Amino acid sequence: MLCLGSVGLVLLTLTLQRGHLAPYSERNYYTRYHNMTEISEWMEQMETENPDVVSSLVYGQTHEKRNISY
Repeated sequence: MLCLGSVGLVLLTLTLQRGHLAPYSERNYYTRYHNMTEISEWMEQMETENPDVVSSLVYGQTHEKRNISY
């Protein structure tokens, strides 16, 4: 069972409403693996396109010097 928090539901709703799944038309887009680059790009895109609803904050780095944000 997939459990989304309120932020996840907002992002999913915005994604579906604004047609962001068009380039990724496969039905299983949200159930297949995405590397960190894809995830980060998607998160940045959601933040850029929805600044009134989405924001992020970097609160640390991994041992590989990647930002950890929420």
